[in-house]
Amino acid sequence: MAKEVVVGTLNTLYTAENIQDEAFNPADFHLGDELLGAVDDTWQKPERHL
Repeated sequence: MAKEVVVGTLNTLYTAENIQDEAFNPADFHLGDELLGAVDDTWQKPERHL
C-alpha cells in the first residue's frame, strides 16, 4: 500500500507541476519538501483523488 501511495504522489508531482518541462537542478531539488507539498495538495483538494 505504501508503495502505491509513493508512486501516486510522485506521478502527481510529475504531471501536475509539469516538472518534465523544467530544467533539473539537483542542488535546488528537495524530495522531502516536494513529497510533503504533493501530499498536502492532495489532501486539501477534495476534487483530486489518487
